[in-house]
Amino acid sequence: MQEAFRLSPLMSPWAVDANGNELVGTKFFLPGKLKYPNGAWAINKTSTPNPLSEIANSYQTEKIWQALGNIFFQYQPAKWISLKTTFSTGFSTNQLGISNSAETNAGVLVNNKNSASITKSDNFNYTWDNQIDMKHTFGESHDFSLLLLQSMF
Repeated sequence: MQEAFRLSPLMSPWAVDANGNELVGTKFFLPGKLKYPNGAWAINKTSTPNPLSEIANSYQTEKIWQALGNIFFQYQPAKWISLKTTFSTGFSTNQLGISNSAETNAGVLVNNKNSASITKSDNFNYTWDNQIDMKHTFGESHDFSLLLLQSMF
């Protein structure tokens, strides 16, 4: 799709006849190197492939599967202390498939041949958080508060 941004908006993706009239519907693979039917140059500026050929001759598909889990536990052994723990896990798997015919920029890069690739990736992650919260009042005017945190991933 990059070729759609690279091609000058002044250039047409269509081939031309001997009089220079556009043959709408007949794509020319390299519109920046456009030739008349007799082989003479109509334009000789850039070798950017035709974006319409790129769209028609390339295919990309991606499959993603993700799962996420979480467990939480809280315990308060006394009024002034609270213990909390959380354990979370995540898993994802990804598959990306790309195919390009010879009439794409990728095809030009491999000497006008078809190409294809599949990329797979898996990921597993976890986080374990622990928290201790202590709150105590001494007398009428003295408050004590302490929060302890620990995280592991």
